[in-house]
Amino acid sequence: LTGEINYQFQPYDVHALDGIGTVYGTLRATGPWGVIECPGGALMTVGRRKMRSVHVSAPDPLREQTADAIEGDGWTLRLGRGYILARGRRDGDWIVMREQ
Repeated sequence: LTGEINYQFQPYDVHALDGIGTVYGTLRATGPWGVIECPGGALMTVGRRKMRSVHVSAPDPLREQTADAIEGDGWTLRLGRGYILARGRRDGDWIVMREQ
């Protein structure tokens, strides 16, 4: 997560996983990279006292995806201008990054 991050969640549906991060039963996070809405839940990790990443299931290959709107089971991501979805380091991982 880069830039100014704002997020909303249901405070009664938050579960800490020691050494891993926090699972939010519902989550909406926004930043320059876009908006991710997770009514089905998400894992958020923290690094250096800042929100570092949001983890959700892989995008659904059977759903029609667009260049700026990606969906998976229980989440939707709308990319901000100048950001793209790219393959991550591990097979099956995806990351949001600034377009080069």
